[in-house]
Amino acid sequence: MASLRCLTMNKLIRTSALLLATLAPLGIPLSAGAQTPPPIRPNQPARGNNQQQQQSPPQEELNEGIKFMQANAPHRLAVLQKLGGRAGANAQWTVVNQKKRFDMIKANNADSPEIYQARLREYQINDDIFDLCYQVRWASKPIAAIEPQLRAKVQELFDVGIQERQARIDRLEKQLARLKKEVDNDKAKRDELVAKNYQSIRKEGVPGAPLSNAVPSEPGLADRPPEVKH
Repeated sequence: MASLRCLTMNKLIRTSALLLATLAPLGIPLSAGAQTPPPIRPNQPARGNNQQQQQSPPQEELNEGIKFMQANAPHRLAVLQKLGGRAGANAQWTVVNQKKRFDMIKANNADSPEIYQARLREYQINDDIFDLCYQVRWASKPIAAIEPQLRAKVQELFDVGIQERQARIDRLEKQLARLKKEVDNDKAKRDELVAKNYQSIRKEGVPGAPLSNAVPSEPGLADRPPEVKH
C-alpha cells in the first residue's frame, strides 16, 4: 500500500511538473484559485496575418518589467528571454504586464500592504516551483531529486495563501468596525443631520430637479392643487 501511494504521488507530481513547465512561460498564474486576465498587447495583429509585425512595448516599461522579474521571478524571466520571433515579442509584453499586474495589486491594497506582500511572496514561490518542474521537464532530472524541495515549496505556498486570506479578513473586520462606528455616530446625531439634509434639499433641490436659491414658501398640506381646465 505504501508503495502504491508513493507511485501515485510521483505520478501526480510529474503530471504537475509537465503542466507547470508548459503554462508558466506564458504568464499564467500557478497559484490555486488565482484569476489573472491575459496580458494586454496593444496593436496585436489579427490571427492569420503573419506578415504584420507586433509592436514592441516601450523600452522603459520593458526595462522596469525585467527589473521586477529579475527580483521576483528570475527563472521564468530566463525562459522568456530565450524565446525568439513572435513568441519573443509576446514574451516582452508578458514581462511588462507582470510588473503592471503587481502595481495594480499594490494600489488596490494600499490600505492593507500585508495582502500585497503575500501575493508577491506567492509569485516568488511559484517561480521556485516553476524552476523545479523545469528541471524535471527539460533537464531530465529525476523527480525524486526535487521532491523534498517541491513539497516544501508547496507547503510554503499553502501557508502564504492562508496568510493572505487572514489579511483580507483583518481588513474586512476593520472596515466593518468603521462602518458600525459611523452608524452609531449618525444615530446619535439623527435630528441634526436630518435638519441639515432637509435645508440643503430645500435650497438646492436634487439632481434632475434643481431649485433656485430663492425658494418660495411651501404650500400648506391642506392646500388644494390647482384645478385642471378642460
